[in-house]
Amino acid sequence: SNLAANGSYTATVSTGVKQTLKTFPEFTQLYLGLGEGSLSSDDRYAPLIGESAGGLAVVIYDTVNNVEVSRKSFPGQSTATMDWTSMSPSGQYVVVNIIDSETGTAVYDVYDRQWNYLRRLNAYAGGHADMGYDSGGSEVMVSAHFVGGQGVLVTTTRLADNAVQQQLPGISQPAGIYMTSNYHISCQNVNRPGYCYISGFASDVALNAYMYREVFALKLDGSGAIERFAQDFKAPLPLADLSYSRAS
Repeated sequence: SNLAANGSYTATVSTGVKQTLKTFPEFTQLYLGLGEGSLSSDDRYAPLIGESAGGLAVVIYDTVNNVEVSRKSFPGQSTATMDWTSMSPSGQYVVVNIIDSETGTAVYDVYDRQWNYLRRLNAYAGGHADMGYDSGGSEVMVSAHFVGGQGVLVTTTRLADNAVQQQLPGISQPAGIYMTSNYHISCQNVNRPGYCYISGFASDVALNAYMYREVFALKLDGSGAIERFAQDFKAPLPLADLSYSRAS
């Protein structure tokens, strides 16, 4: 979300009154996470992306003590090459989803809160993803990758050591394709760790996919166990608009 130029603020929802917490006059624009990025689960640490003529910088901001914890400059980068930056749920890690300048592909780079580089995740970074806790209590990146003829593969990648575990198969025999694009992944269920929530929405491929147009919880223990909550809205086919803004 756009925090407006040179400032960060909180708003009291019932009254709409805004309170300026801290200003950053060195930036021409300030963003919170650049869209998909999140605060830590306790709302303490916020990833603020500042834009200036030289490129981008990410400030880790402590909302409790109203201080800047650390910052890292990304010279030459823009909002076109940095998709989002997020705190992990615990606030221990910072993950930057950025375009690698050498390969031109999207990657996840992991840092600690003081911007010490830790690792590049072995996770597909070109689609939707979110960070949460798996059933063992480890912080993971939950990501999905559409593979032609196989559907959408959902995996977790552990932030601490890059360990990868497949959570949802692309093919479920004898049902065939399990889930197809389009989809959204959320781990914002902070009071229910060990699960992620997925919504599949109207698309014009694999209409007989097992989880077509479903909203469901996926247990992150490798079992593939799901809990169905609802079907997404029905849209007439063929669709004139396949935008992911159709998602629940």
